[in-house]
Amino acid sequence: MRRGLPNRQRVTAAYRVTIANAKPEPVTVDVREARYGVWRIVESSAPPDKLSATEIAVSARRAGHSEATLTYTVQMES
Repeated sequence: MRRGLPNRQRVTAAYRVTIANAKPEPVTVDVREARYGVWRIVESSAPPDKLSATEIAVSARRAGHSEATLTYTVQMES
């Protein structure tokens, strides 16, 4: 440890989002999340799009009357 500098901390959080389409026709759903600081997606069941330094989006196309689960893991550093 260097004097005068705080220790860096790394936190990992896992998320699960259920996407349900109750309509008879197909739909596209955008799941968006905002994060601040230093972060990155380390694992995702669908490819995420980094919209900016603070926001990601994952698009999922769902058939009519269907359900799916999106999972992703975020690693943050402070």
